Amino acid sequence: MTGLSNIKRSSSIKSFAVLLSFCFVALCAGCHHSTMTFANHGQDVINGHRVTITPCLHSTNTTLRDKSPEDSLHSMKCGETEVVINNEELVVNSKSYGKLKAGAAVAVDNGRVLIDSTETKEVASR
Repeated sequence: MTGLSNIKRSSSIKSFAVLLSFCFVALCAGCHHSTMTFANHGQDVINGHRVTITPCLHSTNTTLRDKSPEDSLHSMKCGETEVVINNEELVVNSKSYGKLKAGAAVAVDNGRVLIDSTETKEVASR
């Protein structure tokens, strides 16, 4: 029986090793996919607006108030770039870019601010 139990134990160890390898590959593939898909930029939907910040290695999003689009305050930060949507007003790094239309896409690309793919100039500094 010792030979048979050694074979079962060996088989169990091999099965465990294969399972562990699959988990490791899946985990690495997930990380790699995430890195490739979101490489160098952060992206999220904030109050109905797709917001993208480039470059970005890690982003944080904060909802400070969300009663309605007219009474909301959201913040997304990536490195030195901070995007705030306050009652539909777009503020990037303490500079106002005016009110956003419903569903407008916002991109901050190396300091350039684009709304619906059109570069936008600041309206006022805060």
